[in-house]
Amino acid sequence: MTKLLISDIDGTLIRQGKVALDRQKLENFRKSNTFVLCTGRNYDSFHHFMQKYAFDTFDYAILSNGLC
Repeated sequence: MTKLLISDIDGTLIRQGKVALDRQKLENFRKSNTFVLCTGRNYDSFHHFMQKYAFDTFDYAILSNGLC
């Protein structure tokens, strides 16, 4: 059975200025499941987040305007 994990960014994935989840565990989860980021951020803010934290460990993103 495939599982779906959805996470907010601010206050959930990012805490105290750093990524709070173990990236290797996320990668292992993604081998047979789906990890989605869901945030109220717009595309530019989300893109800045990805660059700042070098974070690309997700399958899909749902942004404030529904585009990714």
